[in-house]
Amino acid sequence: MGWRGTIVLVGLVIAVGAYLWLADAPTTPAEKPGAMPRPPSAESGHALRKLLVFEPADVVDIELQRAGQTHAVQRRDDAWQGAENPVDVTDFLHTLAEMGVLMDISASSKELADYGLDPPLGIIVLHLSGGAQPLVLQIGERNPATTGVYVRIGADGPVALAGALVEWEFDKLFKHLSHGG
Repeated sequence: MGWRGTIVLVGLVIAVGAYLWLADAPTTPAEKPGAMPRPPSAESGHALRKLLVFEPADVVDIELQRAGQTHAVQRRDDAWQGAENPVDVTDFLHTLAEMGVLMDISASSKELADYGLDPPLGIIVLHLSGGAQPLVLQIGERNPATTGVYVRIGADGPVALAGALVEWEFDKLFKHLSHGG
C-alpha cells in the first residue's frame, strides 16, 4: 500500500471514530425533536424546586381536607393538640418541607378535572406563625405511571407533578387524625 492508501485508511479510521464518539454522546431533550423534557433530579445534579417553602417549626395549624371531612391540629406550647401521636404531625411537616416539584404542568382551569383537581381529592392548609398567608396544596390524581401525583400549589396557583409520596404522607396523617384527637 502506498502513501495515498495510508492517508485514506487513516481518514476512514478518524471518521469512524468520530461517528462512534458522537453516536454515544448523550443528547438533551432539545436535541431530540418531539422528546419529552426530563424532570430535574438529584441524580442529574439539579435540585428540585420545593412544593411549599416553609420551615416546619413555623407551622402553627394544619388542616387536612378530603371528601367533605376536615381534620385539624394546632401547635400550642410546642405540642400538637388534636393528634394522638404528635410525632406523626412533626414527621409529616418535615417530609412535606423537603418535597419538590418534578414537573410543571401547563393546565387551564378547564383542564383541572383531568388532573383530579376540580374538585381536588385532598387539600393541605398550613397556617404559619406571624399571621403569614396560609400555604395551600391541593392533591389530585396520580399520573398514569402511578409514580407521581398532580398537585395545585395554592388555592388558584399552578399545577405540577410531585412524587406520589405527597399523597401517601397525606393519607397516612389523615388516617391517624381520623382515629385520634
